[in-house]
Amino acid sequence: MPDGIPALPINRQIRQVALSPRQTIFCQRLVAGASGAEAARLAGYSAVAAAQQASRLLRNPKVLAELNRLQTSPELQH
Repeated sequence: MPDGIPALPINRQIRQVALSPRQTIFCQRLVAGASGAEAARLAGYSAVAAAQQASRLLRNPKVLAELNRLQTSPELQH
């Protein structure tokens, strides 16, 4: 997981939440190792404002919940 992404407590029940397609791609790319700005660009956000958009996304509780779900998902563990 890239540094700077706040982790939610593992014992907290996280249900899958509905995200926009761009938010979903952002989460997938971030978990795969892209920087926040790169993940935002790959998700289709403006290259000019990618870093700012990544910062906004990383404050979104739904995005944080999805990141936590992806990071703790057994099928994604290597």
